[in-house]
Amino acid sequence: MINKCISMIKTDRFSFFLIIMILIASACAGQKNIAKPIKKPSSPSRPAAQEPKKPLPVHDIRALSYTVEGISFSMKLAPGGTFPTGTDDAGRMTVKNPFWLAESEVTYELWYKVAVWARKNGYVFNDQGREGNMGIDGAAPSGTKGMPVTMMTWRDAVVWCNALTEYYNSLNGSEPDLDFVYYTDAAYTSPLKKSVKGAVNMKAGGQDNPYIKAAARGNMSMDKCTAKGFRLPTIAEWECAARWRGTPTGETIFSGNQYWTKGNTFSGSDRPSSDLKASDAVAWYTMNSSISNPGTDTGKRGTHAVKRKKPNTLGLYDMSGNVYEYCFDWHPKAVGNLRIGRGGAYNVEAAYMGCGFIFLMNPWASSEDYGFRIARSEIFQ
Repeated sequence: MINKCISMIKTDRFSFFLIIMILIASACAGQKNIAKPIKKPSSPSRPAAQEPKKPLPVHDIRALSYTVEGISFSMKLAPGGTFPTGTDDAGRMTVKNPFWLAESEVTYELWYKVAVWARKNGYVFNDQGREGNMGIDGAAPSGTKGMPVTMMTWRDAVVWCNALTEYYNSLNGSEPDLDFVYYTDAAYTSPLKKSVKGAVNMKAGGQDNPYIKAAARGNMSMDKCTAKGFRLPTIAEWECAARWRGTPTGETIFSGNQYWTKGNTFSGSDRPSSDLKASDAVAWYTMNSSISNPGTDTGKRGTHAVKRKKPNTLGLYDMSGNVYEYCFDWHPKAVGNLRIGRGGAYNVEAAYMGCGFIFLMNPWASSEDYGFRIARSEIFQ
């Protein structure tokens, strides 16, 4: 702004002296002069992404591994930060603290193992879950390993996270002594253990709006969560992990002294979603998810085993494609009490698979293209 003002002052001085000289010359010649307007210099265009003014933060991509009766899964440390949101990158969100996110969607083998134990220990699920989109609801896992669980509701996913927390504790004694995230009471004495049919009910402590364990009683915000157990990620955490890039490679945007994947780009890709070859490398979607003709868009489409495509920068697989992923919170501008799904699915076109897209769903509904991945808070590690 200062440079601009100086430029204008200099221009005005030049104009003033130019006009004086012209008037003097005209007077000498005895002729009337009409001064032409001087074009105001245009303001310099603002760069699309400014270069960092200080060194980029170094993020240590650590991993945690867990085993539940022979079934293993890993979680990766995702950084917090302020990042662009939306397909046009026009919005901004901030995740204050690092957090852990599972490197893959929850597989049916893990779901089934935990659900069987949970039903014997006081847990209730509305739906039984399915192995990918082609399995039989509630059946024992087949020989096909790594299929994501589908056909369970958002309510089921929340209750299952509490069940996983308790089951893992029972297998590992006092270590790591995880505690429940979701509760039915403000004093955090009754963990949420039931997912049942019924209309949406946003009563505090109900299955659609549980209390979140925190330092103070009666907390309803995930931002204040102090629990160590497994949970669903928030929409901000999910997008933060999907977009984080670290270096200015490919389709990136600079924000909060960090580089992020653009909203119209698949997570893990360095090209826009219109580049189908680049998109094929990181995601299962309409153009490559055929079961009858693998790698094509002809024939019946379906889910695929997790971790078969390239991961994103944080080492997370299938953040775009395969199945939609439940997030805990609902969109503030959503009508009613619809929950959020992220990432797209095997039956979604490339144009709707970018990191910035969101999908709305009822917490009581299940579908063969909905799944989830789990999260944990980092500060307790």
